[in-house]
Amino acid sequence: VQYEQTLDKTLLPNAGLYNGVMHSWAMVASRCNDAMEGICDNDDDDGDYAPRQAERILRCMMNEEQSLNNNAALGHTGSKTAAATTKKVLSTKFAIQPNIVGYNTVINAWAASTYPQKALEARRLLEEMINAINSQYNKSDDHDDAEGKSFGLIKPDIVTYNTVLNACASSTGTMAGPGKSNKREEEEEERDLQSAAFHIAMETLGDMKKYSISPDHVTYGTLLKACKALLPSGSVEQAEWIERLFCECFKDNCLNDTIWQILETVASPELYLKIENQLRI
Repeated sequence: VQYEQTLDKTLLPNAGLYNGVMHSWAMVASRCNDAMEGICDNDDDDGDYAPRQAERILRCMMNEEQSLNNNAALGHTGSKTAAATTKKVLSTKFAIQPNIVGYNTVINAWAASTYPQKALEARRLLEEMINAINSQYNKSDDHDDAEGKSFGLIKPDIVTYNTVLNACASSTGTMAGPGKSNKREEEEEERDLQSAAFHIAMETLGDMKKYSISPDHVTYGTLLKACKALLPSGSVEQAEWIERLFCECFKDNCLNDTIWQILETVASPELYLKIENQLRI
């Protein structure tokens, strides 16, 4: 409103302001199971209300057609200069290029939520970032300088990937709504969602290596937790993935005390001992 009255560009919102609002919604998402649960409650909510609000703010930043309306311009200038000022004001773009902080904040809002399909939503945003970077690269005449322009601000980093993995590892529950007549249907749906989340986690790890983002101990710790949470408990598949990811962690020089502690919680005593003995050889 003040900008409409004064045309003072210092009054326009900046990326920091938008990021702050998105962070607030991410905090709401992380507390929806605690004291702030009532904020997220509505009949149609599957735990996605807060992250969708955070993403709505992100989309507002990307709207390149936001401008003042004719009435605001006319009211500011008076009749003699109204036409010229209206044209000038309406050509003013309010778009603010989202940065990595904004995208990471929204992805974190999804990861922190209770939405059963949050892994899919987090992955969708990651792919949006990757596609934007690839598109910019393909259009640029100077590939070496491409990352320094515009969409280079949203190149996914280690935090982006680890947050997507966290969304996968913490995926639980089923979608709300009618049609689930018995517990078996709910269990089948949850297994399907968990299987999809694990697939997304592995796909995300593959992208890290494809785009030269070195996994760290947080990456592997989260993946080990994903094995525990998303794969059938006590299954051969679960044991094989735990062992495989632990070996990759060791090869990537990411092994530390935290990883050992996580391994102890996700692996059976027999598997833990097997892995421990292999490292001694």
